[in-house]
Amino acid sequence: MGKVSCLQCLAFLLAKDGQADAAEEAASNAINLAFMDKPSEYTLCQHHCILGHIWLSRGGMEAAIGHCKKAIRVASSLSLQEEQTSILLCLVKLLLTEGRFNDAQVHLESLKLDTANNIFHLQLAAAIQVCVWHQQGRFEEADSEVSQVLNMCQKIGVLADVLEEQKGFLPEVEEKVNNLVTPG
Repeated sequence: MGKVSCLQCLAFLLAKDGQADAAEEAASNAINLAFMDKPSEYTLCQHHCILGHIWLSRGGMEAAIGHCKKAIRVASSLSLQEEQTSILLCLVKLLLTEGRFNDAQVHLESLKLDTANNIFHLQLAAAIQVCVWHQQGRFEEADSEVSQVLNMCQKIGVLADVLEEQKGFLPEVEEKVNNLVTPG
C-alpha cells in the first residue's frame, strides 16, 4: 500500500472518529502527495469521498453533499458502478437527514436507473424509496413500492427474514393508507 493510500485511510478513520482537523491534515497531505504523481481520476473520486466524510464530521452538510456529488461525477465518468452506487446511497441518506426529500428523490431515481442491471441494488433503492415516501406521508405510493420490493425479493431469492421484514412493513403502510381514505 502506497503513502497516498495510507494517508487516505488515516484521513477516513480520523474523520469517522470525529478528529476533523487531523483528518483534514491527513487528507491534504494525501492530495498533495497524489498530485505530485499526477493522480488518477479514481484517486480523485476517493479524495472527494474522504473530504465528504471530513465535512460531515464537522457538521458541514453542504460541503459534504458537494463532495459526494463530485465523487459521483468522477465515478460515473469512469463507469465505476459499485462506487457510484455506494456514493449515491450516501448522498441520498445525507439529503434525507437534511429533510431535502425532493433532492433525495432526484438522486434516488438516478440510483434506480444506474442499478437497473443489478436486482439487489435495485431492491435496495426501492426499499429506500418506500422509506422516503413513508416519511413524506405518501402512503399509497409506499404501499405500491412495497409490493414491487416483495416481488424483487422473491425474484432474487433473498433470505426469508428479509422478505418477512418487508412484509411486516406492508400492514403498517396499508393501515395508514386506510386511515387516509376512511375518515375517523
